[in-house]
Amino acid sequence: PRVCSKENFCVFLVAEETILNVNSIPKHSSERKVDYVMDENELLFDDLDMPAFDPFARLHRRMQGHRAGGLFDSDDDDEEEDDDLLDGADPEGYEDGIVRSARVIIEEDTVTFTHDAYDDVGVYQSLEQPMSSEFNYYEVEVVEWGAHGRIGIGLARDNYPLNRQPGWNHGSVAYHCDDGKLFQNSGFGRAFAAPSQEGDVIGCGIDYSAEIGRNRVRVFFTRNGSEIGQSNVEVPPSGFFPTVGMHSKGETLRLNFRARWPPEQDDEMIGDNLDPNAKWSRLSKITKKDGLLSYIGLGQSDSDGGIAQSCVPLTRCNHYFELEIVDSGDKGYVAIGIARQDYPTYRHPGWNPGSVAYHADDGKLFHGEGRGREFGPACHQGDRMGCGMQFLKEEDEDDDELDIEADADAGEGRKVEVFFTRNGKRVGKEISTVPKGGYFPIIGMLSRGEKVRADLTPLSG
Repeated sequence: PRVCSKENFCVFLVAEETILNVNSIPKHSSERKVDYVMDENELLFDDLDMPAFDPFARLHRRMQGHRAGGLFDSDDDDEEEDDDLLDGADPEGYEDGIVRSARVIIEEDTVTFTHDAYDDVGVYQSLEQPMSSEFNYYEVEVVEWGAHGRIGIGLARDNYPLNRQPGWNHGSVAYHCDDGKLFQNSGFGRAFAAPSQEGDVIGCGIDYSAEIGRNRVRVFFTRNGSEIGQSNVEVPPSGFFPTVGMHSKGETLRLNFRARWPPEQDDEMIGDNLDPNAKWSRLSKITKKDGLLSYIGLGQSDSDGGIAQSCVPLTRCNHYFELEIVDSGDKGYVAIGIARQDYPTYRHPGWNPGSVAYHADDGKLFHGEGRGREFGPACHQGDRMGCGMQFLKEEDEDDDELDIEADADAGEGRKVEVFFTRNGKRVGKEISTVPKGGYFPIIGMLSRGEKVRADLTPLSG
């Protein structure tokens, strides 16, 4: 018999050792599937898409009352509890107007999950301020992976259920560390990025500069200082609040609500005396460590491209850079070139307007479109690829004027000769027009396992 029905949610009480034929249950007009099946002893969850409120705790207590002799006896407290559950509150939770949490231990900036039951989920949500153009990003360090690393990091509405991972229910979006999937308003995730591990720092933010429609924003995620993906999301009426979930014993996270994206840089970042490898400031699906750039994307489609882009444009006095292919990875889809400062982070260099690139896998040159032309030999592991830019002298212009203009604004609007090298020898050249802001060195990778070592200043003068 049906023992509970509320807002398209049904629970069926089944006698022990009785088989329930789900197909025989009349479907609701909304065509929702049965969310829970409960017998006398337990409540089974499996991987079902549960509703926005969760009466599990109440039903569990009611079942205990039933075993004691009373079938779903109610009192005034229970009725008040129903209202709380509908609003997303949780009987095991804590809320003080600044923090909402359940089944976690909070010590200063760390949050630890201590439960070990399969069905238990721990949630921490900061209500101190909603996401905004002033507060648009936060980071979480995975201090302890725990038993399985079932960690979700994202954003959710202010009354999000405290027994559901962020991303599983309406009004939320989250990246899950254990499988790398993105969950958005649903218990079914989609392939998004590579899984994470203990020690990783995961960031979540909103790009308010992206104009994608009313009440919609672009939510992006980072790992260890590199963007790993983004998704367009509808903003709930309450706004979005930082929310993390944990789902296996021993998981510990460290929260940082003072993080900024992109990271603020000192003026020295563009100086000539700094390690040149530190100048790779714009990273997407690529990590940087000890001068080595490594691809961490999925490498499953053209939109999985990763880039590393310099924070300083090429000029007449800083006009050439190189990379060494340390590992060709699965496909050897390494590209070197130049691009406008706001080049799309998910597109391989050369494929979009405002970019020119030499691709290692087929030796083709791509200049602002997805169709390349025959250009030079393919490059492989151990090869060095270089890219440079020479300003072309215009009529009625002497060398002093060229020097001043090139150094002042990176030659915006000028014709330049873009040239490429392989193992120190010129491969070919291409004429291009410098976009607004200048041409910035860029490296692209698109298949698993690719690694390069880059040097932004192998030459001077």
